[in-house]
Amino acid sequence: MSNANPSKTLVHVDLTVADMERSLAFYTKALGLLVLEDCVLETEAAYFLSAGTCRKMRMVFLTSGNTSSMMVELIQLLDDGGQAASAASSRCREVILAFLVSDLGEVARAMAEHGQHPVSDVFEIQLTQLGRAQVVFYRDPDGYLVEFVEFAYR
Repeated sequence: MSNANPSKTLVHVDLTVADMERSLAFYTKALGLLVLEDCVLETEAAYFLSAGTCRKMRMVFLTSGNTSSMMVELIQLLDDGGQAASAASSRCREVILAFLVSDLGEVARAMAEHGQHPVSDVFEIQLTQLGRAQVVFYRDPDGYLVEFVEFAYR
């Protein structure tokens, strides 16, 4: 096995939440975090994260305001009408560590060398403020999702 180890930076932690407004109030008012991005997407990534029950999700990225700080991403799964999908949310409440990488192909090769294979397809996501990204998910030895994100900067 080679020592291929693609450069990774922890960019955000994803929290799947049941009530976005309640969570936003906590993180912005109690913790003082600032909203960097707030959008609703219809994406195959939502379908993956909801175990096939939802195709939409609301994503809110929060930051401390320090440009080098790691973000918290709140995810709320939504039904076809855009309402909170509580059954899916409660079933899929997870913590996801997301790493920023420069090349998803390099990550895939390095992970394969260590016997790790993705648990999702590569999804393309278009964020209104942060731009276009490609993401793919793996699982760690305890079953937590690990997301790799490659941004195509504007």
